Amino acid sequence: MRGVAIIFMITFHIFFDLGYHGISPSVSGNIPISIIGKIAFIMFLFISGISLSLSYSKTLSKGEKPVFTKYLKRGLYVFGYGLIITVVTKLYLKDGFIIFGILHLIGVSIIISYPLLRFVKLNIILGILVLISGFFLSVLSLPFPWLLWLGLKPENFYTLDYFPIFPYYGLVLLGIAFGNHYYKSYKRRFYLPDLSSNPFVRFLEFMGRHSLFIYLAHQPIIILIIELIKL
Repeated sequence: MRGVAIIFMITFHIFFDLGYHGISPSVSGNIPISIIGKIAFIMFLFISGISLSLSYSKTLSKGEKPVFTKYLKRGLYVFGYGLIITVVTKLYLKDGFIIFGILHLIGVSIIISYPLLRFVKLNIILGILVLISGFFLSVLSLPFPWLLWLGLKPENFYTLDYFPIFPYYGLVLLGIAFGNHYYKSYKRRFYLPDLSSNPFVRFLEFMGRHSLFIYLAHQPIIILIIELIKL
């Protein structure tokens, strides 16, 4: 699933970058590509929640107690890459640099989800509430930027990638609930055919296992190709 999300994300960013550099029409008017982009981030965040659930239940299945420091370190690791993207986009873009994008959100989500990793119904309720609350907050604006990570944007705020806690953390919570229910005690509770020998499935698995590296590397590669095209 994460490999499919990677392919969708790369597809969306190719068209987005072409539009941003004026080589093709903007993706804002391309409904199929816009839908692909939305599916990609929904999958990423939902799968992040499932992965947190699996990590938690795997630790329990070994007879060990999950410790907060593990999730703190992992969250800071991912959030740190988000900060790198902030710096790079600030230097490269004239405006619209990324302040709180999807990696920032995933990093924070890993940390704050620790107390919720064992619940199903509670995460469903909280996930829905966070999603709904986010849509109400999206119409508000503040005269300062300090709460934009929550979803309260400053006036005239513009960025190319924005994933605040409200509403997008709700997708992570729903993913945790899904993982706790359908992979209870680190055992899958539904049937899947064994496709591990299928070359395409193995390719998707490879993409999924290296999703963070691909996420960080694909945009510079796309932009480099576009700059060469423009020469």
